[in-house]
Amino acid sequence: MVDETTEKCVKEKRDEHQKDKRKRHGVQNQQRFLALMYLENTGKMAEELRNAVNETAEEYAGKDIRLKKTNAKLSKNTIRSIRKEAKLQKTLERS
Repeated sequence: MVDETTEKCVKEKRDEHQKDKRKRHGVQNQQRFLALMYLENTGKMAEELRNAVNETAEEYAGKDIRLKKTNAKLSKNTIRSIRKEAKLQKTLERS
């Protein structure tokens, strides 16, 4: 038969293990929450950047846009798409 001291010791170990487990899961949940907040904030920042790019594209519609690499590190495809959007906006305004 198992005596009381061993039973008590086993119970304490089990409780400690449960506490550690809860703490670990709490940290993981907190990390998930922070990751989701980060993604949400970067999504908002990306939306703001898109809006700013669209505004500048509207400003420079019809003009030849020459962006310096030092000022705006945009890829060639991004610049191309900005120019296409600007052209489309201009043609829509004409018609």
